[in-house]
Amino acid sequence: MALTLTHLRFSRDILGLLRVEDRGAYYAGVVYPDSRMLTGLPRTRTHGDGNPVDPFAPGLSDFEKGWAAHEYYDRRSHTWYTRLSPWPEVYEDKERKWWSYITAVKTIEDMQSSEAVSGAEFFRSMPVPKPPRGEDPALLELFFRLNADFYARPVNLEAYDRLRADCRMSTETIVGIKECVNEILGDRATVERIAAIYPTILRETLTPDSGRRSMVK
Repeated sequence: MALTLTHLRFSRDILGLLRVEDRGAYYAGVVYPDSRMLTGLPRTRTHGDGNPVDPFAPGLSDFEKGWAAHEYYDRRSHTWYTRLSPWPEVYEDKERKWWSYITAVKTIEDMQSSEAVSGAEFFRSMPVPKPPRGEDPALLELFFRLNADFYARPVNLEAYDRLRADCRMSTETIVGIKECVNEILGDRATVERIAAIYPTILRETLTPDSGRRSMVK
């Protein structure tokens, strides 16, 4: 659910809880799941059951720990995102309104993450993985390169538009997301609620007695 830099920020902030030897492979695992947007894989091939979902589970490679960290944050952030939506998740025009609004929330969260961490630091030593699900390696490499180039410089709304276009998102969808972003940015209370999502999830994850660390719902 979250965007790339927020995922990388979270994976960095929980690094002390995981025994990671190869950070490049770990961060590559964090970025990998959303490559499906460009490679064309169904979401179920990179997210959900049948994929790494708990970074605290035993026996995972560093790449799989990163992949699972991505899924872990997705699952925990989903409820927070949907609470902000003016419409229920089952809204009949979900693809155009509900989805655009939620993506706008994630975009603002990612922009907030860019104020806390530099994207360039993650991609500097990040390898492009061999296709875990048999996807086109050229498209997988392109996805990583597009993200590396995007986060190498300060982010802005126009840059997000270009990245989405490069990932083959329709112009209508891109415009719909941007309209929702601008609407939300005009509501200070909502922006502050978005800013509270990340620290809340991180605090719950870092608190040993929270019961949330290894329980992935």
